[in-house]
Amino acid sequence: MERSDQYDVSTDEKGFDPDKVPWWTSSRLALAVLGFFGFLNVYALRVNMSVAVVCMVNHTAISMKEMTTNSSGNLSTTIVASSSSSHCGLISTGSENKTDSDADMDGEFVWDKKVQGIILGSFFWGYLFTQIPGGWLATKIGGKRVYGYCMLGATIATFLTPIGAQTHYIFLIALRVIVGFTSGVCYPSMHALWGNWAPPLERSKLVSFTYAGAQVGNVITFPLAGVLCKYGFAGGWPSIFYVLGIISSIWFVLWMIFVSDSPSEHKRISKEEKAYILYTLRDSAKREDNKLSSMLVPAVLLIGLGYVDCSQPGIAITLLVLGVSLSGAQYSAFYVFGAIFYAIFASGTVQPWARKEIEEALDAEVELLQVNKTNGKVNHEENGDATKVTDPMDFCLQRYCIYCIVDTQK
Repeated sequence: MERSDQYDVSTDEKGFDPDKVPWWTSSRLALAVLGFFGFLNVYALRVNMSVAVVCMVNHTAISMKEMTTNSSGNLSTTIVASSSSSHCGLISTGSENKTDSDADMDGEFVWDKKVQGIILGSFFWGYLFTQIPGGWLATKIGGKRVYGYCMLGATIATFLTPIGAQTHYIFLIALRVIVGFTSGVCYPSMHALWGNWAPPLERSKLVSFTYAGAQVGNVITFPLAGVLCKYGFAGGWPSIFYVLGIISSIWFVLWMIFVSDSPSEHKRISKEEKAYILYTLRDSAKREDNKLSSMLVPAVLLIGLGYVDCSQPGIAITLLVLGVSLSGAQYSAFYVFGAIFYAIFASGTVQPWARKEIEEALDAEVELLQVNKTNGKVNHEENGDATKVTDPMDFCLQRYCIYCIVDTQK
């Protein structure tokens, strides 16, 4: 690749010849390819249950269970016994329109829709909690280890999924939480890796190619899981988890062998590529480790903003400005000064150019209320609920909040 015009300095000063910096055989491209297949595996382990659950559930038994419950309020013990003792959970429905091929497609688990929903959603219970800790860990011990070992944990949980499902659905839910918990660190870990590997002029294509693996994982996993469900080994649906677990295991081995946290630690990188990456990233600001308080304070301020109603504009704007400013040090002095200045001198008065529209809306509402007013009570329909307002100004406060307060002060 031609890079001689990227930096207006001599080759001796840069420490490398731009014309000799490799691309197709480079270590950074290898990282992008492994990252691509890594995210393919992440999403394969994430969505496999969405297809597998269709094959795992005995829909015939569930339908009969619902019909029996609706008709008598009690589940027939005969249905339960037959569903538990039959081969692969198959039962006889007694319906003439059910063919043998329809019955063969039924699974072995009688999980109602509520249980199925919990199983499918349990992945995100774990995924929710490891986004920020994953980034912090990646900066401490390296994105390679965090990404790799967490994917290993997700792979092991995937291998155990058939056993967990056949043991109890609670065990299966716990395994899916583990898969989500370990998968949540992947994006922040990859961010940390590319911060050390991606030259500024190549960052877009390297990062976009890496993260494209997630969508390719969706595209491949759904049809593959469907085929394995019908034609796979070990009874069909278990093969989904075994095959994807094997693929993820192979990826883990390759990842731990060929990936390093930075060019300086890589054993097989060429001297030209190493010098090129380090030179292009020489001006990158070194981020200091954030203290826990520096992360929590802006978050607390912005959360508090959600509990401030529109009758307290000064507090709302102060919390917003402080929250934004403390999360960006480069503008913090300017924003903090603005927040202090606003808190002292701001009056919250609506400007003349904004008054006309507000006043017209207020006049129309008050006029309508006066027409419908009966015995000092007005019933106003809001979202289908009747709200009793003792005075037109009370409704004004509910509808227009701060604008009404300002308007009454004229």
